[in-house]
Amino acid sequence: MKLKKSEVFKGPSKLTRVAFSFALVSGMATVGTISALSSTASASNAPIEIMVLGSIQSAALSEPGIVWGATAGVDALNAAGGLDGHKIKIVSCNDELEVNIAEQCARTAVKDKVVAVVGSLTIYGDSVVPILAKAGIPDIAPFPNSASEENNADSYPVDGGNLMEARGMAQIMEMNKVTAVNLIEVDSVAGIAGSGQTDQALSARGIQSTNTQYVPPTVDDMSSAVFAAASNGAGGVITQLAPPQVVPTIEAESQANSGQIYAFTTTILTPAELQQAGTAANGVWAAGSFPATSDTSVPAIAAYTAAMSKYENGDALDDFSLNSWCGVQLLKLIAPSLKGKAITSASLKVALGKIKDKPFLWIKSYSTTPNKTPGNSRIFNTTVFIYKVVNGAYVQQAEVALNS
Repeated sequence: MKLKKSEVFKGPSKLTRVAFSFALVSGMATVGTISALSSTASASNAPIEIMVLGSIQSAALSEPGIVWGATAGVDALNAAGGLDGHKIKIVSCNDELEVNIAEQCARTAVKDKVVAVVGSLTIYGDSVVPILAKAGIPDIAPFPNSASEENNADSYPVDGGNLMEARGMAQIMEMNKVTAVNLIEVDSVAGIAGSGQTDQALSARGIQSTNTQYVPPTVDDMSSAVFAAASNGAGGVITQLAPPQVVPTIEAESQANSGQIYAFTTTILTPAELQQAGTAANGVWAAGSFPATSDTSVPAIAAYTAAMSKYENGDALDDFSLNSWCGVQLLKLIAPSLKGKAITSASLKVALGKIKDKPFLWIKSYSTTPNKTPGNSRIFNTTVFIYKVVNGAYVQQAEVALNS
């Protein structure tokens, strides 16, 4: 889970089909100014509405890219005729990193009868998903941060979220023959949950988790955390921090030269952070559920980057905007089974539930058959990409399915 400094959200600079008016109202969710539509679309090709829900802008977590990614996907889909002839409209809801507002976003989705929530990014999935599920609204391509997103029958993630990132970082340690690891975690709901998943993944590989430091997201001097992580002889450090802390951590370790293996997630060690860190990042590792957004040799990544070039000049290229774009591609994948049918939340769920062994984007075989792992039944894609930074760029070291 990536935390960012507060930034003013001005909306996509080149949006042509979706207009946003984000007015922060005390106690109210921030909702895109698009009129509510019916949750069903008749054979008359009426437009359908989806919601992008999550931490678009707040003091600690700002990801406007989730709106840009979904919009880039919708623009292309609409240009090709829409979903079985129905054009898609987007409404967005900013949860402002507040649980009450996140719940209100979900209630707004119910009230406005959107057919689906797509590409959500919220740390309050356990509050949001049950509200959506009670109304029968599918949660398509959430970034799974919560038990509900990982296990609720109405959740259809494309990636493995925090769970697979934890397994990927543990795999990095195993690949480097590290036997003891320290954790540096951001002090947040997601950070605490993430440390538990990381401890489980390390234990499954026989690796000891020796110490966990929780660092407030506002701390920008990481030298003491890096020093502490090197003080007990552990051979590796797993970090899940706020992006403003990532480069200071890399620089502090470069100066300390402790020789430890540092593992990040690709959601926090983004292309922007890599560029800022420069040569100091050489030798660090990262793991995530997506191919690198710079790897345009992957046809899906080439299509994504081309679509995103119309929005913010590609500045929002990261795992979260890619995930939202993937959510729209999931709608495209089920389009043939919706042909001639009324498009409703219920018909979407039926179509989504029938996906079986389909080539999808870079995923060789994507199915929505529940995972047999208790508590993780909706993690359909267990593939993790593992990278090492060489000359300031990601170099892929492995692509592996991790079931523990």
